[in-house]
Amino acid sequence: MTVVLLNASGTPIATTTTDAGGHYQFTDLIPGTYQVQVTPPTGFVSSSGTNGSPTGPFEPGSIDYTDAGNNTDHGTQTGSTVTTTVITLTTPGTNPDAGPGGPGTGNTNADLGLYQPLSIGDTVWDDVNNDGKLDNGETGLAGIPVTLLDATGATVATTTTNANGNYLFTDLIPGTYTVEITPPAGYASSSGTNGSASGPYEPATGTTGNNTDHGTTSGSVIKTNPIVLGLPGQNPDTVGSVTGGANLQQDFGLYQPMSVGNFVWQDTNNNGVVDPGEPGLAGVTVTLLDGSGNVIATTTTNAQGGYLFTNLDAGTYQVRVTTPAGYTSSTGRNGTLTGPFEPAPNNNIDNQDKGTTSGIYTYGGLITLAPGAEPTGEAPTPGITDSTPDANSNLTQDFGFVQTVVDLAVTLTPDSQSVSVGGTDGFTIVVTNNGPGTATDVIVSSLLPNGVSLAQIVSASQGAYDPGTGIWSIGTLPAGGTAVLRLIGTINQPGTLTSQAIVGADQSETDYTNNVSATVLTSMIDPSQISKRDYLSSTPDTATLPPIVPTSLPAAVPGSDALIVVGAGAGNLPLVQVFDRATGQLRLSFLAYDSSFRGGVNVALGDVNGDGVPDIITAPASGGGPNIRVFDGATGQMIGNFFAFETTFTGGAQVAAADINGDGKDEIIVGAGNGGGPRVDVFQADGTMVSSFFAYDPSFRGGVNVGTVTVNGKVEVIAGAGNGGGPNVQLIDPMTGVTLSSFFAYDSSLRGGVTVTGGIINGQPVVITGDGTGGAPMVNTFSATTGKQLASQAVFSADFTGGIYVASADENGDGNDDAIVTTGAGGGPEVIAIDPITGQQLDAFMAFDPGFRGGVYVGAANKK
Repeated sequence: MTVVLLNASGTPIATTTTDAGGHYQFTDLIPGTYQVQVTPPTGFVSSSGTNGSPTGPFEPGSIDYTDAGNNTDHGTQTGSTVTTTVITLTTPGTNPDAGPGGPGTGNTNADLGLYQPLSIGDTVWDDVNNDGKLDNGETGLAGIPVTLLDATGATVATTTTNANGNYLFTDLIPGTYTVEITPPAGYASSSGTNGSASGPYEPATGTTGNNTDHGTTSGSVIKTNPIVLGLPGQNPDTVGSVTGGANLQQDFGLYQPMSVGNFVWQDTNNNGVVDPGEPGLAGVTVTLLDGSGNVIATTTTNAQGGYLFTNLDAGTYQVRVTTPAGYTSSTGRNGTLTGPFEPAPNNNIDNQDKGTTSGIYTYGGLITLAPGAEPTGEAPTPGITDSTPDANSNLTQDFGFVQTVVDLAVTLTPDSQSVSVGGTDGFTIVVTNNGPGTATDVIVSSLLPNGVSLAQIVSASQGAYDPGTGIWSIGTLPAGGTAVLRLIGTINQPGTLTSQAIVGADQSETDYTNNVSATVLTSMIDPSQISKRDYLSSTPDTATLPPIVPTSLPAAVPGSDALIVVGAGAGNLPLVQVFDRATGQLRLSFLAYDSSFRGGVNVALGDVNGDGVPDIITAPASGGGPNIRVFDGATGQMIGNFFAFETTFTGGAQVAAADINGDGKDEIIVGAGNGGGPRVDVFQADGTMVSSFFAYDPSFRGGVNVGTVTVNGKVEVIAGAGNGGGPNVQLIDPMTGVTLSSFFAYDSSLRGGVTVTGGIINGQPVVITGDGTGGAPMVNTFSATTGKQLASQAVFSADFTGGIYVASADENGDGNDDAIVTTGAGGGPEVIAIDPITGQQLDAFMAFDPGFRGGVYVGAANKK
């Protein structure tokens, strides 16, 4: 390196170069004052003695040229040169060091220290979308305090970001550093995941990667990971003339987290407003959706009914509540399904219901979160502290629910149980709602027996009695309410006359056993009227009733694993009943649709919510729209409600269930009813379509019956042609619609269609079929892998041609599925279970009143 000696006037008087050790020497000088000057190599500057600062104890340089000041920097940077302070050479013998002229003739303490300064820096920016990346349009944050720490945690330097959010620490030596910032109030470190304080950028990883967030929250500050600055050339960036002398990738993304809450409560008086004393509902599932309906986060309400979603990006959201069993969304008008809060208003008024029912969910309105624009002064979230600034938090998303489960009880009391032909008898029917919810669309059916005609409607405390249908339509009955009907009937024939009353409503029941009341009348001919011919020709008569809960339940089948669901056929109330064959218990009994619908109810069982209990799936049969409903197998509460096809289609639908995608929840398989093409759609319980295909030629208009069977671990849909088609059975991949195998279950010339189900016998998958209309009632069994017929069994009366319905479950607990069989239109309410291979009858019971002749739709499942 070139070294220049300056005289007292600053004029160069000599030059030399440093040797390999950096040493230099000027000789033959006279006493006087001098300075030494160098031009540092590119990238070097004068030593300061302070890391991170261009000044310090050695900048400006030392003035101590005694031996005590030896080996210390005496240089001061001025522009591109470094010059020592003034050096005074005195007369020979008085200077501190020996020179060529002898002792005291030299000063060899004029050292100059140079070093290559390193740098760390970059940008603190407003990461509006919290993606951890500096996107176009995102701006820097000015005035943010930034601190540089060394490996021990000691402060090296501090600065603040400029107007563009940039910061830079210079004049650093090699070593390990950490950058620390103090975020402004209301800001947090970018996480990269909406709705979460953690994510791909929180905690941050690594120290390289420009324009990405490197900050990790640590208490009230945000820090980088340790940054190792190596020697020049070893670092990723260049500052000035020092190549590889900097790390300019220490960016910090900050965003303003938003929050949404607040309260799910039991709206006891159904006024849509949170009133003092109304309790919160604990354990309710609450889901936050973005503006496109994607799930952002899910939580459950705490013991006080509170919920809170935090760490949200600015944007559009919607809160979705899974309607708790036994409840429905507040309407604001007692006794109705609609009102000022159903559908709910979309506003920011606190402590009011924001929920609108849709299927199994209750949805709030769309809300847009923006920093500083949210409502303030709301009630806090019960049991949860929200640290988000009030103006960044929307705590108005409250959801009120009203209990919907009811306990209706009916009593039918005659004035006299012993009457004479031609006389009259009075009947008092009392319906009581034991609560806890309000009952809507309450009806009582089947009030007078055959052989008794209506003489007078004395009074109805509520609603109206239709003598044509025998139905008393009560309407709405609040908890604790009672309705009374008084009728007078004329006795028209002798014998034993049975009168029964069944009550039902839109809501699920906590106790079905008191929904039926029955009484028996003994009718005799007055002695003054009787003759031998009258006596000999008189026979007892029992009323033919709409389907009702049997007056005596079927006997249990010990060891049975079967649950059997039945739906009433056409011409009757849309009644569905679930029997547990192991206990003989009637688990559930309810109207699946409006009481005015008389087209019959197709049924199936499947665990659609993954709780281990088979749920009830229903579809209207002939004359009904494709309205699929799902009822919780444990509570009877409706948990699904959607249309499988166009709402204008009224041919009904067939249903089955199986876990198509292996998620532990059964999907719902729907086949179009008579009059529709052979379309099969697969849905999740909330109505989300999974797949759709045609089982047969799309021009066929007989509809399609559906079932499922598991072959080699994979579920296949079984399709059977509907009425008007031949008895062709197809096994189809439900995701692709590709037909895997096909066979005829009966004579191919028959045109009554074929009903289908699947099962497992001796570890092998089988297809079980039932004859359609026009054929003899035969149950056939086929191998699902080869199509080979394994057995054929006759059931019911050989001359019955109304068709049969089939389902499968392990009726006797031997590990093999059995055939559960019922009759079609014109048949009685008998349900039988047979071994499909041997034909042995394992069970038989009446699902409805024995006089019922509308046919019975059937489904079945194993409890485990």
